[in-house]
Amino acid sequence: MMDYLKQRIQASVPTLFAVSRYLSIRPEGVLEGDLSRAVRPPVMFEGQPGEPALQVSLEVGADIGLLTVTGARGKQAWTLAPDVRGAVVGCPPDDSSAFRSLLLRLLGIRAVAALDRGETPSDVARALTWLVLRQDPRSPLADAWGDGPEKIFRKALGDQTVGNSDQWRGLRRWGRSLGVLIEAQASPSRGRMRVLVDPTCAIRDVLPLLLAPSAAGEWLGRLRTLIPVLGAPALAAEVGIRDGDVPPTLALALRKLDRAGYLSLVTSDDDRDAVTLQVGSEPAQRVAQIRVAAAGVARTALEAGA
Repeated sequence: MMDYLKQRIQASVPTLFAVSRYLSIRPEGVLEGDLSRAVRPPVMFEGQPGEPALQVSLEVGADIGLLTVTGARGKQAWTLAPDVRGAVVGCPPDDSSAFRSLLLRLLGIRAVAALDRGETPSDVARALTWLVLRQDPRSPLADAWGDGPEKIFRKALGDQTVGNSDQWRGLRRWGRSLGVLIEAQASPSRGRMRVLVDPTCAIRDVLPLLLAPSAAGEWLGRLRTLIPVLGAPALAAEVGIRDGDVPPTLALALRKLDRAGYLSLVTSDDDRDAVTLQVGSEPAQRVAQIRVAAAGVARTALEAGA
């Protein structure tokens, strides 16, 4: 198991994006020293000052299957993993949304693979899965660790996932970068931020991979195979959740995409295979089929290339 919020707190998605773009046109690989000299904008170095941001980002990239490394320490050469090279090459240099979507999928796939081998998934994968499945999307979390998140995480997952303010800050950074969390001010007159679990962007970015219309349960299963932190059964069980209900965070995201024209939620009161979407005390919605709207896919592609 590799934990990203503890020994590798300074690893970041922007660093991985810059590294991946640099390696995408150098298929022969790049020595770590050369990579360090080429990719070192200070603005990418998030977290505690003085930590080797590039090195820990490379380690995380290798762990999730984005990067490969050969050679002895001190003379290591880094390359993009062969099965992701095409996806990275296709990412616009001035828009990281497609890359972030790829990274979210790799993070979840790595977590499920770890479970298959009897290992513990990364702390980021566990924490994001729990938030998606159990946090009320209408009840924001405080940005300050001691104002609520500390009690919530310790009760649900203990100290092994998110255990202090630095790790909470790191999880928020990962969640924002991967399209699962958003942050907003509680009110214009108050400076404190609130953290909302909202995977709408994460789902929108994979719609081109979910074009075939299907029964709602089947469609959601395909979605969770693509993005396991949205509730793949193995990951859900790992964080102590075994019910098969659609969580409110996912229900709200699907409704938002339906209203925005990206999806069509076909309702039915009679279909036994329909799934129930419900957010809080709002009326439940029985959805028999989920269809990706062609116009929505076109908009997704346009936004990714903007």
